[in-house]
Amino acid sequence: MRRIFSSPLRAILGVAILLLGFYGAVSASNIAISSNTSHVEFGAGVYEIRACNSFLNINLVEGSTGTFGAPAGLTPLVGLTVSGLNESKCDASKVTLQFLDQAGNPLPLFRLNSVNSLCAPQICNSTDSSLAYSLALTVNRARGLVASALGSALTVQGTKNAHEYSLSFSQPAVLARDVGRILVESSK
Repeated sequence: MRRIFSSPLRAILGVAILLLGFYGAVSASNIAISSNTSHVEFGAGVYEIRACNSFLNINLVEGSTGTFGAPAGLTPLVGLTVSGLNESKCDASKVTLQFLDQAGNPLPLFRLNSVNSLCAPQICNSTDSSLAYSLALTVNRARGLVASALGSALTVQGTKNAHEYSLSFSQPAVLARDVGRILVESSK
C-alpha cells in the first residue's frame, strides 16, 4: 500500500489544523455584543477586591427598569452588596468606594438632596455638592460596616456574623450599566 502523505507533510498539516482551531477559539472570544451606538445590558457583574487583608465581594444592585428616570429597558444603580468582610481583621479600617465609568471618570453614587431622578452628563458635575461621588465606610468589630452620616440617602443593613451587608441608595444617580470600575481604598 502506498502512502499518500509523507511524514513531514503530515506534521505540517497537523500544525496547520491546530493553528486554525486556535485562531477560531481566539476569534470567538473577541466578538463584541454591542456597538458604540446601542447598548445591551446583561447585568452589572460582581467585583472581588482585596481590602484590609480581606477579600470583599461587591455586587451592584440594579433597580427596576425605567425607575428613577432611567430610560425604558435600563436600570438604575440602587445599591450594592458587600460580602466576605472580616470584621476582626478589618476593625477600625476605613474603606472608601468610588465608582468610575469606562473612561475612568468618577460617577455619582447617589443624591443627597430631594431630587428623584438620575444624572445625565449635562446635568450633574463633580462640583455638585448634592451628589455623593465617594462612599466612606468604617469597619467596626462590634457593629460591622458603618457608613458616614449621610442621613436617609444611604441605608446599611447586614449581618456581622454572616459578613454580608446591603447598602441601598434612596435616590440613585446613575445607571448600573455605566459603572466600569470600582476604586476601593482602605486604611487603618
